[in-house]
This record gives sequence, structure tokens and C-alpha cells, in this order.
Amino acid sequence: MTKRIVLLIIAFLNMISANGQEIKYSIDPSYVIPKSRVNDIVRKAARDFGRRHAGAFISKAEYIRTVKAVDGYCFFRIDEGLFGSTQFVQDGISNYLEDPGAGKFWPLNSTCSLFRIPGTRDYAPFVSVHNSDVKGIDSYFVNFNQMPRESPAAWLRAMEVSGPINASKLKYYDFALEGYSPDNDLYIIRFNSKEGTFPKKILLCGEGLLYISRLSGLLGFKLNNMEDRFSSYIRTTIKDRLISVTSSELEVWYGRLRGYIVPESIIRKTRWVEPADKTRVRYYEAEVSPCRNPFSCGLLSETAMVFREVRMIGLQEIAQYSPFFKPSLGSWYPCFLATDPECPTPNLSSLRDSRKIRRDLESIGIGLEDQSSIYMKLIKKEILKNGGEIGLSSVAFNMSNARDIYKFVQTVFLHE
Repeated sequence: MTKRIVLLIIAFLNMISANGQEIKYSIDPSYVIPKSRVNDIVRKAARDFGRRHAGAFISKAEYIRTVKAVDGYCFFRIDEGLFGSTQFVQDGISNYLEDPGAGKFWPLNSTCSLFRIPGTRDYAPFVSVHNSDVKGIDSYFVNFNQMPRESPAAWLRAMEVSGPINASKLKYYDFALEGYSPDNDLYIIRFNSKEGTFPKKILLCGEGLLYISRLSGLLGFKLNNMEDRFSSYIRTTIKDRLISVTSSELEVWYGRLRGYIVPESIIRKTRWVEPADKTRVRYYEAEVSPCRNPFSCGLLSETAMVFREVRMIGLQEIAQYSPFFKPSLGSWYPCFLATDPECPTPNLSSLRDSRKIRRDLESIGIGLEDQSSIYMKLIKKEILKNGGEIGLSSVAFNMSNARDIYKFVQTVFLHE
């Protein structure tokens, strides 16, 4: 992981220490270039991105999620494990379910809390509630799900497949120079999806920023309140943009490995905002609400996936392990707490605000060390309710696969 990314992530996670300096840039207000030149810069970066992105890689990865209300933290979870992707493809994919390049995350060790109900000292006795008879805005006062429906990798892939870093999708976006830093030859370019292109031509609608180095190409991007029908709402037939009940910011950064482009971090912050128009049957949400009535409690979720020690893998390993890294929407999120004895339990102290997290979550009268095991029992109930014994067997199978993959990956890391 580069020093730049370490410091970008540390602002949110405080997961690691860093000795270097974050890339800083000063905008030159006098720098002006024609629109055609801006388009050329983006076109070159997108083509370069498609050619130089790693085809097959594996890495150690961390998944970190916190949920906070106005009265304090409600939830945290840390998973440490492995992420793998056996191919990189950008075209011919209609949604995340059919994306062969999405990869998969296998947690090897986890720790988490129970979900404290905002405004109380009680925890939610259920992981999720779904009443299909309740529609529209009323559903947000009844239904919830503490398990996110997509992997952070899905958010990244939505941009790689349907966004302006895919050279074949450039014609569906407008670009403008937001700023230029002469100190490090960095272009900051704003993009917007063109009117009439969503969702027929592209599956993203909104705006964002591209960070493009003249020397290195695409460094990363930021999205603001982007409606994403690649990773979520993929079966909807609604032709227009939905009114959103969330305000979200997504930030993705890439690194370089032997000249290839690889992901380094994915970070998203999501707030729930009650819409003025409450008459709609359906609303857009960047992620499903983890509790009832997220509007009144100022709910904020912060989710990140950090990739470490990325390694390229060869044809033999791809053939052997590609079934394990095939993505599956809905089952990506660990419906279990991994407890591999060979891996140390993730440490809460690595999180920013660790003392406050502990204080807020232990206000329910249960120590954090005991909350993970109770949460596991709640999840088992959820699995039995939805998938019966077959679901539990699947969990055991997944755990066995994860350990097998871990042994394989360790040999890859050792011999790299």
C-alpha cells in the first residue's frame, strides 16, 4: 500500500501507521485548457486503465464497518481475510450478478458488536425484518437489514463497468476540468452522466471526480450521490432516476504492481435523509437501512475495504481456484463470524474512536467480547429461518473453503 493511500485511509480507519506524506496539491486557477483536451486526457486514462488493470490477483483484505446515530455508535464489524479476482473485464456485463470480474472476499477472522437500537440501551433482537406488504416511505419505519446487500467491490465494479473509466462508455458522460496541480501534474476532472443515457445506456447516474496523473494515469475517483443500478436495483424496470433516501460519498484509490493497476481502498459514507416527497412507491437507497426509521436518528454508516499485499496469480492457480472467487450477490457478506485459530482476532483498538465505540456499545449492559457470540446466534436463527439446515451446511462449506484458500494464498505470498 502506498504512503498516499495509507494516509487517506487513516483519516477514517486509523488502521495503520504511516511515515510518508499524503499527496497534496495546490490548484492553479490560471490553468485553462480546451474541452477537447480534457476529453483527450480522460480518454487516454480510460484506455490505459483497461489495458493495464491486473487480470488476476489475490490479496489480504480488511472489511470495516461502523454505524453511528446522533446518540453514539450502534454497530461495528471488522473482518480480516482474503480477496481474489481471476479476470478483469469491462464490457458485456449487465449487472453485478453476471460480473465475472467482481471477485470475492473470504473472511478468516471477525469481530463485531450487537446492533444497539438508536436512542436506547437495548439491542435489536433480529438481524433483519422484511414485510413485503409495507410499501414506499412506510417501509423504512418497519423493515431493516443489518447485513449490507452488496460487497464494496460491487461499488467499485459499477464504476469500472458502467462509468467513465471504461473507454466504451465515455460517450455517455460530459467532462470538465475541476482543477490542475502543477506540483505533481495532477488533473482533477469532474464528470456527469448525460441526459437520457440512464438507465438504458449506462447504469450509473450522477456526478463525480476523476484524479488523473499525467505520468501514472488514473489514481482514483470520488462519487457523490450516484444512483447505481449495476450493483443494486438491478431488476427494476423504472426508466427514470429514483428519489433517494440516502446521501452517499464513495472514494476509490488504485495502486501499481509491476506496472499493473490494482485496487488499494474503497471507502463509502452513507447518511439517511427523509425525502420531501413521501408519495412514491419506491425510493433509491445507496445501502439498505440497518435499523427502523433511520431518518430521525441521523444514521451514518462508514464502510471500507482495504487491500494489502496484492499478488498476481498464474494460470494454474486461476484454473484451480476460480470457482472459489466467483461472486454471488446477496451471499458475499459473511453470514457467519469467521474464527480461524491460525489468525488473530481483529483488534477493536485499531479503529478510530475505539474507546467511544466500546463505551457506546457496552451501554446495553453486555461486554463487547461477549457480543460477537450473541450476534452469531442471531445470525444462525436468520439462516435457519431463510435457508434451514442447508443454509448452515453452506456456512460450514464456506468456512472450509476459506481455510483451504488461505493455505494456498500463504504459499503464493511466501514465494512471490
